Amino acid sequence: MDRKFGALPPDEKRWQIGKTMTSIHFVQDAEEFLKTCQDAEKRKLINEAILKIKGGELKFNHLITAQEYLEPKTFFDPHPGFAGAIIPIPAAVKKVADGLNGKTMLLQKAVDMIQAVTNGTVSSLDKWIKLELNENGRRHIFRIICFK
Repeated sequence: MDRKFGALPPDEKRWQIGKTMTSIHFVQDAEEFLKTCQDAEKRKLINEAILKIKGGELKFNHLITAQEYLEPKTFFDPHPGFAGAIIPIPAAVKKVADGLNGKTMLLQKAVDMIQAVTNGTVSSLDKWIKLELNENGRRHIFRIICFK
């Protein structure tokens, strides 16, 4: 007997399965934003973000609009490299965070720069970038750098 439990969303919304509510909200806002946006570069950045979210490569843990996504952020207060964690912050991540200190750029660019040097999961929270590492059955979370 073949049984299926639970309801599935319509095909056009199946990408939402397993996504955070804030990521789904961003896609909805971004699709509305694209209806009126005439700037080719902004359209490209927003479309890339939508594809990354739908593909599971990008998630938001805080509410963010398409307009906020496009606003450059200034980065400050990188992780000091110590502070009592069970494992140290990876040296390559620390180096990138130090290099971001005082710089202004799009948040996603900074996240991508950090993600390029780690196999952990990098995401942004309300005002900081987070690194999550799973090692030997333990989960480690680091505040990599803050932004405003």
